[in-house]
Amino acid sequence: MLGAVRPPPQGNPGARGGAGKAPSRGPRPFPGLRAAGGGDSADPSRRGGRSRSRSWSATARGRGWAEPAGPCGASPGVLGASPGPAGPVCSGSGRRRCPEPGIPPLLSGRAGCDPRPWLPAVIDLLLVSEARQMASITHKIRMELLTVNDVFLLSTFRLPPKQGGTLFGLYSKKDNTRWLEVSVVGKINKVLVRYLREDNKLHSVNLQHAHVADGQSHTVIVRLSGLRGDMLSVELYVDCKQVDSSVGLPELSEIPLAEVESIEVRTGQKAYQRMQGFVESMKLILGGSMSRVGALSECPFQGDESIHSAVTSALASILGEQTKALVTQLTLFNRILTDLREDIRDQVKEMSLIRNTIMECQVCGFHEHRSRCNPNPCFSGVDCMETYEYPGYRCGPCPPGLEGNGTHCADIDECAHANPCFPGSKCINTAPGFRCEPCPRGYRGNTVSGVGADYAKASKQVCTDIDECNDGNNGGCDPNSICTNTLGSYKCGPCKSGFVGNQTSGCIPQRSCSTPTSNPCDINGFCVFERNGEISCACNVGWAGNGNVCGQDTDLDGYPDEPLPCIDNNKHCKQDNCRLTPNSGQEDADNDGIGDQCDDDADGDGIKNVEDNCRLFPNKDQQNSDTDSFGDACDNCPNVPNNDQRDTDSNGEGDACDNDIDGDGIPNMLDNCPKVPNPLQTDRDEDSVGDACDSCPEMSNPTQVWPGAASTRGDRG
Repeated sequence: MLGAVRPPPQGNPGARGGAGKAPSRGPRPFPGLRAAGGGDSADPSRRGGRSRSRSWSATARGRGWAEPAGPCGASPGVLGASPGPAGPVCSGSGRRRCPEPGIPPLLSGRAGCDPRPWLPAVIDLLLVSEARQMASITHKIRMELLTVNDVFLLSTFRLPPKQGGTLFGLYSKKDNTRWLEVSVVGKINKVLVRYLREDNKLHSVNLQHAHVADGQSHTVIVRLSGLRGDMLSVELYVDCKQVDSSVGLPELSEIPLAEVESIEVRTGQKAYQRMQGFVESMKLILGGSMSRVGALSECPFQGDESIHSAVTSALASILGEQTKALVTQLTLFNRILTDLREDIRDQVKEMSLIRNTIMECQVCGFHEHRSRCNPNPCFSGVDCMETYEYPGYRCGPCPPGLEGNGTHCADIDECAHANPCFPGSKCINTAPGFRCEPCPRGYRGNTVSGVGADYAKASKQVCTDIDECNDGNNGGCDPNSICTNTLGSYKCGPCKSGFVGNQTSGCIPQRSCSTPTSNPCDINGFCVFERNGEISCACNVGWAGNGNVCGQDTDLDGYPDEPLPCIDNNKHCKQDNCRLTPNSGQEDADNDGIGDQCDDDADGDGIKNVEDNCRLFPNKDQQNSDTDSFGDACDNCPNVPNNDQRDTDSNGEGDACDNDIDGDGIPNMLDNCPKVPNPLQTDRDEDSVGDACDSCPEMSNPTQVWPGAASTRGDRG
C-alpha cells in the first residue's frame, strides 16, 4: 500500500560483486518503473548487480515504500511526507530542500525534502479545510502549472446508480467563476471537464464511457497534458483503463498572481455523502508521468512517457515513419508477452493446486452422495431442502395462489373466499390467481387481477357511477328538459320550467318576459335574453338560486341561506355552508358541512386553525421537522425550511429541496438555467448561462448585468 514504510534489505547486495538475487520484498513493482538514475552504474564491477536487482531507493519509490530519513528529517520516499522538525535547513546543489515554515504537509511538494525534481507534487485535496491552507495550495498550484506539462486528478469514489455531481473544482470566491472543474454525469455515463480558456471563456470537454455511477467503487484518473505545448489534451482513465480522450483543445488560462488569494478548492465529498455515496481519496498530482501516477493508484502503466516520447521522436527522425510504426508494434507485442507470461505462471500455480487437491481426495476416499432432492419430490416451483429426519427432505411453502403441504398444492379460489369484484362484474378464477371483468355499463373503475386470498381481500374492485347528465350533452335528453342521474343509468324527465313539449317533439319556450304576467323568473330575479333568442333567469343582488327560484343570500357569495326546491339540481340552490362568510367555492376539507372559511377547525384534527400548522390537512401530532411555518403533512420540503413553499416545476417537491428545480432532467449544480427548463442546455454566447434564462443570449454576460448599464460603467466596449 502506498505510504507504507518498509525496512531496508539486510546485508549488502554488492558484497558478492552484485551477482546475487535481491531479497524478496513482496509484490514486484510495475514493469518499466526504473531507478532514479535511469541507467546503469558507471562502475563496471557493479553493472552486473544492477541488472539483477534495483537499488533500495529506486525499488522503494517504485512500490511506494519510504526511504530512511534524509538530512531534513523527512521520509523522502513517501509522497506527501511531512517536513522534519528542523525546518528548511537543506540548501545547495544536490541537497534536499524542505518546505517553508507554515506550509502544511499536504503542500510539501514532492516526496518530503527530495532533490529529485522529476517526482510530481502531490496534494491531498481531502485534507484542505482551513483558509490558510487554501491560500498555500492555490499558490502552489499556480507555481507548478508554470513549469509542468501534465496535471493528474486521481480519485477513488462510489456513486449510487444514475447519480452525479462536481468531483473537484477551482473557483473564484468573488464571482464564483470556474477556473477548472471536473464533474460526473451519472445519467449519461460521462465526465465533464470545464476550464477557463485564455480568452476568459469557459470551455467544456465531454468524456464518454465513464460507467462509474453504478453503486461500485471506482478509481478515476483525469489527465491534462500539453500545458507547456501548443495543443492541450484531456484523457480519462477508469479502473486503470483509458476510456476516452480529447485532443487539440484550447489552452488553459493561467491564474493571475493577484487572483491567488481569491481562488478556493472545492470537492464533492459532502455532496456525494448526501447521495449515499462517498469519496475515499482525491489527489491532485502536478507533473510526473502515467507510470508514476499508476504507482499511486496501483495501475500497471508501463514506462515513462517522457523517455518514450524522446526515444520515439529520435527514431522517427533517424529511421522514418515506417520504422517508427514497427518499433511501436514491437513495444506493444513485448507488453503483451509480459502479461501473457504472468498469466501462464498463475495458471501453472492453479493447476498444481488442483492436482494436489485431487490426489488428497483420492487418498482419503471419495464417495458420491445421493441427494434426496434430485429428482425434486416437491411441487413444481417449490424449494426442496435435505434433512436428517425421515423422509430425508422437506418441501417449502406452496407458491402464491396455491395451498397445500409443499408436496401437493392446489389452487385457491379467490372469488369464493374474498369476492373481490364489484357487484355486476364477473369474477374469473385462474390457476393461480383471479381477475375481474370491467365495470358494468354506467360505471367506471379499475380492472383488478392478482394472486392469493389476502391480496383479493385487500384489493377489491371499485366502480363508481357515471353521471351521464353532466356529459355536456344533457345525457342525450332534450337540452331544455330535465335529466336525472341514477345508479348505473339516467332518465329524461319533463321540460324545464318555461318550456313546453316532450322528449320526442322537443321542449320550446312557453312564455316570454314581455309582460309581468308571462315572466318565468322568481319575484326576486330578472330575465336574461341570450343571443340565440333563449330566455334565462338570474337572481337579484342579495339573492341566490337558479333564477326561477331565489332565496336570500346574506354573505353575497352566490349560495342561499336555506336550501331551495329547484327541479334542475342547480348547485346554487344548495344551502350555503357559511351563511355569514363569503365562500363562493364552498370548500369543506373535513366534510363536516361547515365551510372552511367559517370552520375554526377546517381539517377536523382537533386543533384550532390559529394554532394548526396545516389548516387544511389533518395532523394531530403537528410534526414540523424543519421548524418553518408548515407542518410535515402539508410541507413540500418537510426537512428544509421554506416558508414561501415555492415549487417551480409543480412536482410536489419544493425548490428548496428539489435537486432539479425546473424539472428538465438536469441537476441544479450542472444546469446552466436552474429555474428555467432547458434540457438541451443551449448557450450560444458560452457565458455559462443558458439561452433560456440569459438576458443577452447572443452576448456574453455571465453576471447578467444589462449591457447598456454595463457599458456606461466601462465594463463593456
